[in-house]
Amino acid sequence: MRKRRDIIFAMELFDEISVVVRAGTSTEEILSLIEKERAFSREESEKWIKQIETSPDYVPSDEEFILGYRKAEDDKEEKINVVFDASSGISKEQSDYIIKALQDLKKLGMSVRPSVMLLSEEKIIKRIPGLLSKEEFETLEKLASEIKNNDLSTSGELGIRELASDFDATLEDMLKANALVKKMAKKIKDAHLSPFEAVLFAHDFCSSFFYNNSNYYVSAREIEGVVKSGNIICVGYASLFKAILDEANLDGLEVGITALEDKKVTSKNGHSNNIVKIRDPKYGIDGTYIDDSCYDSATYYSPKTMCCCLYPASDIDKTTRIPVYYSSRAKGDLYSAGKVDNSVKRVKALRDEHNAFIKANQSEPIGINAYFEGLFNMAIKTGKSPAEASEYAKTLVDDSIVQARTFFSPTAENCFSKMNRGLGIKPSAASLDPVETARTKFARYNRAHKSQQKMDLAEELKHMATYSTLAQKLSDELQRASKETAKYPRKNLELIDSIIDEKEE
Repeated sequence: MRKRRDIIFAMELFDEISVVVRAGTSTEEILSLIEKERAFSREESEKWIKQIETSPDYVPSDEEFILGYRKAEDDKEEKINVVFDASSGISKEQSDYIIKALQDLKKLGMSVRPSVMLLSEEKIIKRIPGLLSKEEFETLEKLASEIKNNDLSTSGELGIRELASDFDATLEDMLKANALVKKMAKKIKDAHLSPFEAVLFAHDFCSSFFYNNSNYYVSAREIEGVVKSGNIICVGYASLFKAILDEANLDGLEVGITALEDKKVTSKNGHSNNIVKIRDPKYGIDGTYIDDSCYDSATYYSPKTMCCCLYPASDIDKTTRIPVYYSSRAKGDLYSAGKVDNSVKRVKALRDEHNAFIKANQSEPIGINAYFEGLFNMAIKTGKSPAEASEYAKTLVDDSIVQARTFFSPTAENCFSKMNRGLGIKPSAASLDPVETARTKFARYNRAHKSQQKMDLAEELKHMATYSTLAQKLSDELQRASKETAKYPRKNLELIDSIIDEKEE
């Protein structure tokens, strides 16, 4: 049965063709690109089917299955996506070219779904994700309208992509993303926040989102996808954080997006967060730091924290998560036909780049008093009373110290880790993950049982009862977690709508 499902998956995975087209590309060249992609897809599909039939140990990943079966749910017709590269800006000339190209393809009987790509991966660090000028929005509106009115898209719409990814946003999604970012940036400017206070504000807002993938891997990475689906993962947090602070445009503050790769370089595991260059004389801060609102985000069992807000770059090597290398390149170019490039040459280059990055960004850890003062001042400036601001700052600092215990190794230099050496703050019940607690107890009991060579009947019956009880507790906690996490997209969308619908005073 598994073989049959795998083969269906392999066939369905390659029924969609996507080509990226630059301005000025002729109709003949577009057709040639489509045919080349079609041949490649056919070849890859056949290769996978052969691998499934001849390799009993081959098992596609969950992510691959999700992609394959999502496409299998649609009709069986081949889908052709033509992505027009507009990363240098969407102009009237570019719009006219797109319309003519689509009309020519239609005359030749070629039905396609058009999209425009507004950002290249090389420009993601330099340009604000999710934001366009008023003129660009107007051009896109006219282009989308003309495509719809002339039946030039199989979906009836113009797709909009920030990057050359599989996720298509609509103009409505972009306008919503734009409104969210502008509203949050306006709050920063209206409150006259300093650079440090602005980072605390943006980090606090982004970490309010509940991490949620829910099999919508691509939509959770881009701001338009976040406001559309309510799903968000690491790249989504990093993009939103950067967009808000870029739009605020404060002196003394520069924000970039990092790519972090598994040091084993044996899988596509990795992470993304922000690198922040900040100068704020008010708090005596001047340096380059890492900010990670994803790892500080709220979960159903623990509150959001500031544990990973502006920690020294050297602490990248002192976390308890996946050991990672910093990389200035996007992850997409590191893989070929699903295989990871873990050659000695490439791993050495990645390690050297990582070490050079750490060495070049040796900054003094920000003190605990600066965090408390910054959070207090930010809260006052954004509308809290002195009593509320004090409680807010104290709670966040205390929760961050607790979080640092499990997130960073004892040698980490950030102030939250250092404060663990003597304060004696105990984790609150809300900060203990019941799923991990149940899983740990279950695993510990199993190890203890396996170490016993012989047991009489009474001991065996006692073991079975204990095993059953612990297994049931773990099952119950997993079910509770599943029910709660299913609510995350809706909760995230409610947060977004509350900001966008907020009336200005």
